[in-house]
Amino acid sequence: RKLVLLISSSTLTGIWVLFVLLVDGLSVFFLYGLFFLLGIFASGIVVIGFAAAKELFPAQIAGTSTGMVNLFPFAGGALFQPVIGLVLDYSGKLDNIYSIEAYRISFVGFLLAAILALISVLFMRETPLVKTGEIS
Repeated sequence: RKLVLLISSSTLTGIWVLFVLLVDGLSVFFLYGLFFLLGIFASGIVVIGFAAAKELFPAQIAGTSTGMVNLFPFAGGALFQPVIGLVLDYSGKLDNIYSIEAYRISFVGFLLAAILALISVLFMRETPLVKTGEIS
Protein backbone atom coordinates (compact mmCIF):
# COMPACT_ATOMS: atom_id res chain seq x y z
CA ARG A 1 0.00 0.00 0.00
CA LYS A 2 2.90 2.34 0.58
CA LEU A 3 3.80 2.03 -3.10
CA VAL A 4 0.30 3.13 -4.13
CA LEU A 5 0.51 6.10 -1.76
CA LEU A 6 3.96 6.95 -3.08
CA ILE A 7 2.79 6.85 -6.71
CA SER A 8 -0.35 8.85 -5.93
CA SER A 9 1.51 11.48 -3.89
CA SER A 10 4.21 11.80 -6.55
CA THR A 11 1.59 12.22 -9.27
CA LEU A 12 -0.26 14.87 -7.26
CA THR A 13 2.98 16.73 -6.64
CA GLY A 14 3.76 16.60 -10.37
CA ILE A 15 0.30 17.93 -11.23
CA TRP A 16 0.71 20.86 -8.84
CA VAL A 17 4.16 21.56 -10.31
CA LEU A 18 2.48 21.82 -13.73
CA PHE A 19 -0.14 24.18 -12.32
CA VAL A 20 2.50 26.40 -10.73
CA LEU A 21 4.88 26.49 -13.68
CA LEU A 22 2.51 26.37 -16.65
CA VAL A 23 -0.82 27.75 -15.44
CA ASP A 24 -0.94 30.38 -18.18
CA GLY A 25 0.02 27.96 -20.96
CA LEU A 26 -2.40 25.08 -20.29
CA SER A 27 -5.30 24.55 -22.66
CA VAL A 28 -8.80 23.99 -21.32
CA PHE A 29 -8.76 20.41 -22.64
CA PHE A 30 -5.46 19.71 -20.86
CA LEU A 31 -6.86 21.27 -17.66
CA TYR A 32 -9.82 18.87 -17.81
CA GLY A 33 -7.38 15.97 -17.90
CA LEU A 34 -5.27 17.36 -15.06
CA PHE A 35 -8.29 17.94 -12.84
CA PHE A 36 -9.54 14.43 -13.61
CA LEU A 37 -6.17 12.97 -12.59
CA LEU A 38 -6.09 15.21 -9.53
CA GLY A 39 -9.43 13.79 -8.39
CA ILE A 40 -8.48 10.18 -9.10
CA PHE A 41 -5.13 10.25 -7.31
CA ALA A 42 -6.34 12.38 -4.37
CA SER A 43 -9.28 10.02 -3.83
CA GLY A 44 -6.95 7.02 -3.96
CA ILE A 45 -4.83 8.48 -1.20
CA VAL A 46 -7.85 8.89 1.07
CA VAL A 47 -9.10 5.33 0.51
CA ILE A 48 -5.68 3.78 1.10
CA GLY A 49 -5.21 6.10 4.09
CA PHE A 50 -8.22 4.57 5.85
CA ALA A 51 -6.95 1.03 5.33
CA ALA A 52 -3.41 1.93 6.37
CA ALA A 53 -4.60 3.69 9.53
CA LYS A 54 -6.61 0.64 10.53
CA GLU A 55 -3.66 -1.69 9.97
CA LEU A 56 -0.92 0.48 11.50
CA PHE A 57 -2.65 0.97 14.86
CA PRO A 58 -3.96 -1.53 17.43
CA ALA A 59 -7.54 -2.74 17.02
CA GLN A 60 -8.54 -0.98 20.26
CA ILE A 61 -8.01 2.42 18.64
CA ALA A 62 -9.01 1.57 15.06
CA GLY A 63 -12.01 3.90 15.27
CA THR A 64 -9.89 6.76 16.57
CA SER A 65 -7.20 6.27 13.94
CA THR A 66 -9.65 6.15 11.03
CA GLY A 67 -11.51 9.10 12.53
CA MET A 68 -8.31 11.13 12.43
CA VAL A 69 -7.81 10.16 8.79
CA ASN A 70 -11.37 11.33 8.11
CA LEU A 71 -10.70 14.65 9.85
CA PHE A 72 -7.81 15.84 7.71
CA PRO A 73 -9.52 16.28 4.31
CA PHE A 74 -12.18 18.43 5.96
CA ALA A 75 -9.65 20.34 8.05
CA GLY A 76 -7.55 20.92 4.93
CA GLY A 77 -10.57 22.29 3.09
CA ALA A 78 -11.50 24.51 6.02
CA LEU A 79 -7.94 25.81 6.26
CA PHE A 80 -7.04 26.16 2.58
CA GLN A 81 -10.19 27.92 1.35
CA PRO A 82 -9.77 31.12 3.39
CA VAL A 83 -5.98 31.10 3.08
CA ILE A 84 -6.10 30.78 -0.71
CA GLY A 85 -8.79 33.48 -0.78
CA LEU A 86 -6.54 35.80 1.21
CA VAL A 87 -3.61 35.06 -1.10
CA LEU A 88 -5.77 35.84 -4.14
CA ASP A 89 -7.07 39.06 -2.54
CA TYR A 90 -3.57 40.11 -1.52
CA SER A 91 -2.30 39.51 -5.06
CA GLY A 92 -4.83 42.00 -6.40
CA LYS A 93 -7.46 42.03 -9.11
CA LEU A 94 -8.04 43.84 -12.36
CA ASP A 95 -11.65 44.72 -13.17
CA ASN A 96 -12.81 42.38 -10.38
CA ILE A 97 -10.92 39.43 -11.92
CA TYR A 98 -7.91 37.72 -10.36
CA SER A 99 -4.78 37.56 -12.49
CA ILE A 100 -3.07 34.39 -13.65
CA GLU A 101 -0.12 35.34 -11.45
CA ALA A 102 -2.42 35.45 -8.41
CA TYR A 103 -3.53 31.90 -9.15
CA ARG A 104 0.07 30.81 -9.67
CA ILE A 105 0.98 32.17 -6.24
CA SER A 106 -2.03 30.49 -4.63
CA PHE A 107 -1.17 27.15 -6.26
CA VAL A 108 2.19 27.21 -4.46
CA GLY A 109 0.30 26.48 -1.22
CA PHE A 110 -1.20 23.35 -2.74
CA LEU A 111 2.19 22.34 -4.10
CA LEU A 112 3.75 22.69 -0.65
CA ALA A 113 0.96 20.55 0.85
CA ALA A 114 1.54 17.90 -1.84
CA ILE A 115 5.28 17.91 -1.13
CA LEU A 116 4.57 17.54 2.60
CA ALA A 117 2.26 14.59 1.86
CA LEU A 118 4.93 12.97 -0.31
CA ILE A 119 7.55 13.37 2.43
CA SER A 120 5.10 11.93 4.97
CA VAL A 121 4.56 8.85 2.80
CA LEU A 122 8.32 8.29 2.64
CA PHE A 123 8.41 8.00 6.45
CA MET A 124 5.31 5.80 6.70
CA ARG A 125 5.71 2.15 7.66
CA GLU A 126 4.55 -0.44 5.15
CA THR A 127 1.24 -2.00 6.16
CA PRO A 128 1.17 -5.80 6.44
CA LEU A 129 -0.53 -7.80 3.72
CA VAL A 130 -3.45 -9.54 5.37
CA LYS A 131 -4.83 -12.69 3.76
CA THR A 132 -8.57 -12.89 4.28
CA GLY A 133 -9.02 -16.36 2.84
CA GLU A 134 -8.24 -18.49 -0.11
CA ILE A 135 -10.48 -19.36 -2.99
CA SER A 136 -10.77 -23.09 -3.47
